[in-house]
Amino acid sequence: MFRRLDDKVRELCAWALASQDPVELHEIATQLRAALREHIKRVRLSAVNAPLTERRGNPQELVREMNETLEERPNPPRQ
Repeated sequence: MFRRLDDKVRELCAWALASQDPVELHEIATQLRAALREHIKRVRLSAVNAPLTERRGNPQELVREMNETLEERPNPPRQ
């Protein structure tokens, strides 16, 4: 149904906010908790399996480079 887990979490949050029925809200909250657990599991696995960088430079230099990269990106459209 949902292409990405992020989309599922967003949709469940929207449904929860719109819900007026306590029984429906309970079911949505159950699904949302399960989706968040899956998201946490995926993040943990990606952190464990992330390749170590070869670069061990000066942290201040790395931060400066990251900031420069972010400045070069176009700003996303506001919603």
